[in-house]
Amino acid sequence: MQSTSVFTIDEGKELRVQCEFASVRILSGEVESFGTPLQGGDFHYRAESFPLFSFEGAKVSIQGKFSVQQNCESSAPLYRQLYKDLHSERECPRILIAGPCDSGKSSLCRTLTSYSLSEGMPLIFADLDPGQSVSVPGSLAAIPLGGGPEEPPLIYCYGHSSPAHNPQHFMVSIQNLTKAIDRRLETDTFKKGGVVVNSCGWIEGLGYDLLKDAIKTMKIETVLVLGEKLLLENLKTDFPEGDVQLKLVPRNAGASSRSKQSRHFARVNKIREYFWGEQGNFRPVVQALDCHLVSIVKIVSASNSNDVELAVERVMPSRDLVGAVLGVSHSPTMEDVPNYNVAGFVFVENIDERNNKLIFQCPCPGPLPGRFLIAGSVKLR
Repeated sequence: MQSTSVFTIDEGKELRVQCEFASVRILSGEVESFGTPLQGGDFHYRAESFPLFSFEGAKVSIQGKFSVQQNCESSAPLYRQLYKDLHSERECPRILIAGPCDSGKSSLCRTLTSYSLSEGMPLIFADLDPGQSVSVPGSLAAIPLGGGPEEPPLIYCYGHSSPAHNPQHFMVSIQNLTKAIDRRLETDTFKKGGVVVNSCGWIEGLGYDLLKDAIKTMKIETVLVLGEKLLLENLKTDFPEGDVQLKLVPRNAGASSRSKQSRHFARVNKIREYFWGEQGNFRPVVQALDCHLVSIVKIVSASNSNDVELAVERVMPSRDLVGAVLGVSHSPTMEDVPNYNVAGFVFVENIDERNNKLIFQCPCPGPLPGRFLIAGSVKLR
């Protein structure tokens, strides 16, 4: 049932909202959400949990289908001071957020990037969590923020929701992502804001080894560890004092654990948003293409090798691909597919084996910008 309610946010507190859909209007005072000031007009949310924080107190109106927790303790004051400290220590900081699943890594990333943008400092947000990516699940991304439309996002198709599926490919994607980030950080646009990196919540065993490799590869200067003292101590052992600054940050006050089912739903919803929009108002284009005009490939670890080497194998079109999300690679050759970013993604609607046709949905009309389509384990089902 849809309803409209007015809430008072006490000084230094936050209102936590969980909604199917909601419109928020600020009636008095100043309010921010994930570090972004909410000023003027209505703010619309869909299938989301979000905080409304006020330093000095405020009153808000919320319309929609939602539930709230009132006058909760907030991490916002701590995060604002943390941001000031990070940028007072160095120009162009390289910051990585580490911690277990559901500790609030994404929220801290959103808050730090929002503070930077509000001060007129463009920066790069890098997402190394293929399970809950800022882009389509199964991808690693570098998103320039505040640099203008001439600074497009850079997306690499890893193809799986967990780094465990193909650790070699995961690290090669990070290496390629880092090269692109380094080039952009050398420009006047991003040299002050730096980069904020969201890492995967897998922090044990191989997951911890991959985290260490990412810190080294991306030349991270500061690691913010969210609420996990054992992780902090392990990192202190592996990164001697002076190499990397390590800081323990309390777990986000509004963070809550999610079930395996809710994580799966979030991934499915992210794919649906990409093709059909948040409110289902996008209309992807259905295309039918002769299978011989494209090459569907998968990236695997090279056999008999202890090095980080990959092999690219062809995938024969079959009904097994129905529902798959494929990355459209910019690579000019099959061997170089792991080293190139993707232009976007297509969704396999059907395989017409009789007529040898690939039937897929694409976000926009026209020919595909590349002939190599990367298959993984990510599907919409």
